[in-house]
Amino acid sequence: MSFIIVDVEADGPIPAEFSMVCFGAVLVKDAYKATEWKKYRVTAHTHNPVDDARGNAEALKKFKELGLKI
Repeated sequence: MSFIIVDVEADGPIPAEFSMVCFGAVLVKDAYKATEWKKYRVTAHTHNPVDDARGNAEALKKFKELGLKI
C-alpha cells in the first residue's frame, strides 16, 4: 500500500487565517515507513514555519537514505 503525505506550512497557527508559506506532497510506497515518518525529524515540531519545514525535509532526506522512492 502507498501513502501520499501532504503538509502545508503557514505563517501563523491556523492555516485558514494566515498566509501559506509552503506546500508539499510526497508519495511513499512503503506503508510502514510512511506511518512512522515523524520519528525521522531532527528539528522539533514547534509550529514555527521554518522549524517545521526543516523537520519535514530531514524526514524526507532520511527516507532517501533508507532507499525509499519518493
